[in-house]
Amino acid sequence: MLAALNSILTNSINSLGFNCSEELSKFAQVRTLTPIKTIKAFSEYVSGIHRTTI
Repeated sequence: MLAALNSILTNSINSLGFNCSEELSKFAQVRTLTPIKTIKAFSEYVSGIHRTTI
């Protein structure tokens, strides 16, 4: 799943005219997914509801 996401992200950035390497795409994924997971964990703690959709 992450390999497919990485490929899509790399191709999307390159289609905009930028020269993007796979390493840059992986870095962007980590920078995006880390805050999302942090927010998810905090909201689960506050609400007491475990969400498995993210």
